Formats: sequence, structure tokens, C-alpha cells
Amino acid sequence: MQQFQVVDDFAKTFGRHSVKVGMNYRHYGLNDLNFGVRTHGLLTFRNLTDFYNGGGTGNTLSIRFPNATQQFLQLWQVGAYVQDEWRVKNNLKVTLSLRTDHDANPACKSNCFSRLVSPFTELSHDPNQPYNAIIQTQQHEAYTGTDTVIWQPRVGLNWSPGGSGATVISGGFGIFENSLPGQTSDVISRNTPGLNSFTVTNAKVTPGVSGNLFDLGSQANQSLVTAFANGGTIASIRAGNPLFTTPNFTTTDRTFHTPIYYEWNFQVQRALGSKMAVIANYVGNHGFHETLVNNNLNAFGFPGLPTTVPDPRFNIVTQYTGAAVSNYNGLTLTLRRRFAQNILFAINYTWSHAMDVVSNSGLDQYDLASAPSILNPQDPYNIRRYNYGNADYDVRHYVNANYVLQDVFRHFTKSGPNLLIGGWNVSGTVYFRTGLPFTVIDTNLSGALAGSGYGGTTFAQQVASAPTQCGKSAIESPCFSDGAFADPVTGFAGQTRNQFRGPHYFNTDMSVLKDIVFPRWEKAKLQLGAQAFNLFNHPNFDKPVADFAAAGSDFGLVEATVAGPTSVYGAFVGSAVSGRILQVRLQFVF
Repeated sequence: MQQFQVVDDFAKTFGRHSVKVGMNYRHYGLNDLNFGVRTHGLLTFRNLTDFYNGGGTGNTLSIRFPNATQQFLQLWQVGAYVQDEWRVKNNLKVTLSLRTDHDANPACKSNCFSRLVSPFTELSHDPNQPYNAIIQTQQHEAYTGTDTVIWQPRVGLNWSPGGSGATVISGGFGIFENSLPGQTSDVISRNTPGLNSFTVTNAKVTPGVSGNLFDLGSQANQSLVTAFANGGTIASIRAGNPLFTTPNFTTTDRTFHTPIYYEWNFQVQRALGSKMAVIANYVGNHGFHETLVNNNLNAFGFPGLPTTVPDPRFNIVTQYTGAAVSNYNGLTLTLRRRFAQNILFAINYTWSHAMDVVSNSGLDQYDLASAPSILNPQDPYNIRRYNYGNADYDVRHYVNANYVLQDVFRHFTKSGPNLLIGGWNVSGTVYFRTGLPFTVIDTNLSGALAGSGYGGTTFAQQVASAPTQCGKSAIESPCFSDGAFADPVTGFAGQTRNQFRGPHYFNTDMSVLKDIVFPRWEKAKLQLGAQAFNLFNHPNFDKPVADFAAAGSDFGLVEATVAGPTSVYGAFVGSAVSGRILQVRLQFVF
């Protein structure tokens, strides 16, 4: 990946006004790897018997045939802003700013993008139209259209009523953009015919056996390549290859809008004497034009979906659309207290509620727990009906506290050896939050629909009462009974996304460090001591297994612990540890 950024700004003061102007330019270049010419694929067996026998009914192979092993994609952004900080009075300051951004349409150096002549939702689904009449090849840009300019005005104020400074009131409102995700252009560069992607089923996998899954995939690819070059239709392809499997395809809205967020906050700070302060801060935001990955538009054969395939020329069709929304409201209360000259304490409590249609734009799992994130709308034609609910990271109650005790034995240094008992510092943190939300899914249904153009995840149908909170007791007995849910048969399940919650989380860390000061070198000291992460070795438990397909085995059981948000080992894969960690620390500060 290649990246460079240019940032420049200028500031000037005019009386009570402080004016700033600036601009930035970012450019990204990345190589999109297509992982080999033909052999990359995902093979799925329905059961161990089929695995032993080399395949059988219901087994699937997803396989890709790229015509290039890598492509060079370019993305760039240019923005500018102007800001005026106006000191209306000595105790009142108003900040006005305006930012504008232009996010370029991602480009391919070798014109590798393939797009439909219109979004799938506007496309003529006449099967008599040949593939090369509905797919535009050799496109330089990924999207048909994007927003040209995003205007983002913002206003803020800071007021100290009475002029004493004991009370400070601040707040603001602004519009903010979020650049379109780069993963989208990456996927579009892999469209047919630049990369032909197939999902083949119901055959042996054993090499050398006639009609095995790999042969079917190869035959489908050759049929499509020939037909595309000669104006073939789905009928003409199947006349020559009755086992032809249709390709997958990815498209976007006609104008792929940039996600926009309205954000606001209001805060009151109050000093209570010289040693205490309380803060109340309300924060809210509303997002729209958020990216949504709708991969069920060509699905059929289930109540709520068409009875026949909408477009028989394709299998799974994914349309990236800016149709998702989100909302957040949160109130944080903070107390800070200095009990003595060397004792500091602070506690924060947050009540919040985050709601959205999908989290993380439907592109990435929030976590890899037993109850994974829902990344796509269950109903492709009514995305909010089932999906608008608690966000994956919706934490209703959160408490954190921290404390610092500096030179804790300082009262004894006059009567004892200062080298031994002086300079000891104790500090720590305490965290508590309520459980994260999850959805009870049903891969029995989504697996059955996978061969009918359905690429998402379906929800289980709740038919009896079930607890909305699953605690640590689910380690020994299931949180849900098998009879509380069922496979949907008359339509999509009425369950709302993320209406259940997993166990609470609690953790506390502590460090004990001694400062050894070097004589005549005031800025140098040696820190020696120990740190404990998860001091009490308190286990925090994962969400339960939430797939109804596991009914009769581990459905509703908690089977794993979760680690803290940080680790002494860093942030790389596998570095998170859920148990207690003790660390001896020696640090030279100068």
C-alpha cells in the first residue's frame, strides 16, 4: 500500500477573532490481490459422512477465476476548512467553522472495474439480454456516481456565567462526513468478467471423478467467458452446458452517497471548592446515507421473497447502498476529587443507547464471539423492519473509575530511610459495563436459501418466552430452551436484531511503582515496581451460542471467556488474554 498526505493551514488573529484556514490532500494506492488464478475456493461439507466420502448432496464449493493476480487501485481525498473563534466577551467564546471535502471515485490503473449498466434494483431482468449488454467492462472508476462536495458547517460555544470560572457551559453542533469504505471498490474490481465467481453444489469433490465440484466450477467459468465474448445469453450457455452455475455480482446505487453524521453535545462543568469538580455531558448523533451491504436482492423461494429468481443470469447479487441510518444518545456524569495533596480519584458513569440498521457498515464483525454480528438486512426489501435495533456495541450502562496515590508513605520519610519508603505510587482502574447485544440466528434456514441467491443471515422465530439477559449461569445450563425458538416457515422471523444481551463485564487493574530520583538530576528518575492486569483474576464470559441450528447440543450455552480491551502484550492477533497478568516493570525516565 502506498500513501501520502499533504496538510497545510494558516492562522491569524484580528482583535477578538482568531481565524484559521487550511486544507488537506490524501492519496492512497493499494494492490488488490486476487489470490491465485483458479485454485482459490471455499469448500463446505454438510456433515462428516460427506467429508469421508468426498462429497455429496448439499456440499458447496465457492471458487473464483481472476484474469489478473493483482490490480492497482487509487483513492484520494481533498478537503479545506475555515474557522473563526470569536471572543464575544471575556467569558463567552463562539467558534464557527465550515469544512468541505471531496472524496474521489476510486480508480483502477488498468481499468479493471466491471459494473452493471444500472443498479440491480433498476436493471431489466429480461433473461434474453446477453451478459455483455448489461455488464460494462474496462471501467476506470468503481462507482457510477458519487457526491461531488460534502459541506460540513459547525458551531460551538464556551460560556462561563458570572465570570468566576466555577461554572462552564459548552456545547456545539456539526455535520461530519465519513469516507466511503475502500473495501467496496476492492470487491467491485472482482466482478465478472474480470473475476468470475461461482458457487457450485451437489457433486463429489474427489479429483478424477467425473463431474466433481472443481470440474463444474471450471466448466461454468469457460462457458461464461465464451458467452460473454460472443453475446451469449443464459439460455445459450445452458444449451451447451446444462450444469452451468450462474456467477455472483456486486453493484452499487446509481449515486453511492457518502455517509453523513449530525453530531451535537451539551456539557456543564462545576467546580465545588478547590478539590472537587462535577461534569455532566450529553452527546448525540444521527447518521444517514450509511453504507449497507444488501446481498439478498436475487433471493427467492421463501415467503416474503419472489417465488422465482428475479434475475436468472446471476446467483448472489450484492448491492452496496447508502440506505442505513443510526442514532446515539448518551449522558456521562463525572466526579473528580482530590482527597489530599497526593490522592486523586475520578469516577464516570455513562448511560447510552446506540441504534442502527447494521454496525460497521456491514463490512466487519464487531467481534468474533459465539453470536456474530448481523452484517446484512434479513429482508432485502424492508431493511429497517427487522434490522433496526441495538447496535453491536450498544452498552446501556458503563462505569469506570481511576485512582492515584502519590508518595503514599511520605509521612514516614522523616522517621525512616527515604530511599526505601519514599516515592511509592499506587494507581489503578475499575471497569464495569452491562452485556453486549446479540441476535438468535437460524442457519438452518439461511443455509437452505444459500442455493437460492440468499447471502445473508436469517433470524430464528421466537415461539415462547426467553430471557433477554444471559448471565454466567449459562455456563452450566442453557440460557435458552430449544422450545423457545423454531425455524421460520411462514416468513421472516419477527425477532428484532440484537434484542438479547450477554453477560456483564468487570475488570480492575493496579500498579505499584517506586520512583528513585537521581541526586542533582531533577528530571531523571528510575521507576521500579509491578503491574497487575485483571487483579482479581475475574473471568468475563462470552455471549452464548446463538444459532438455533445448534439446538439439541450447545445452543444457549456460554463456552468461552473474553479478554479486556487492552493487553500488556499489544494489539496483534492472539495477544488478548482473559486471565490475570502480572508484570514487573523497570523504566528510566529523563
